[in-house]
Amino acid sequence: MLVVGVILLIPGVLCAILNAKMGAGAGGDPITMFVMLVALGGLGLIVFAITRK
Repeated sequence: MLVVGVILLIPGVLCAILNAKMGAGAGGDPITMFVMLVALGGLGLIVFAITRK
């Protein structure tokens, strides 16, 4: 579960880096928002995998 979370997190991190380089108005694209939601799901999986005992 941890590996899948990291794989889902990678596109979101890259998208966040590109948005930071393009400026504040570049984040309005619907695809960007979808990728960020996927990354948020990956982050949730990582947190769940670490806290699960």
